[in-house]
Amino acid sequence: MPHGCENAPQPGAFTLGYILATNVAPIKTFDPSPATGQPIELREGRYGPYVTDGDTNASVPKDVALDDVTHELAVRLLAERAAAGGGKRRRKSARRR
Repeated sequence: MPHGCENAPQPGAFTLGYILATNVAPIKTFDPSPATGQPIELREGRYGPYVTDGDTNASVPKDVALDDVTHELAVRLLAERAAAGGGKRRRKSARRR
């Protein structure tokens, strides 16, 4: 091994998921959410832009420009998403033999 490469990561050590998860900074940060008290963030995700308050994620509609997302719009999107429910997957119970 060449000198100085002892601490280099091994090939394949970082997956795409790891890189995306650790290298994501919010596009915008808004005032805290009335529901959770945590700051609301506008982020770019795998399926497009979304807002999150730490507990709930809500997609930003495609017809809304990122510059047009305001705190009020983010709160409304998060409230609509929370009211819609869903999104949490249940574990299938073990098959009985």
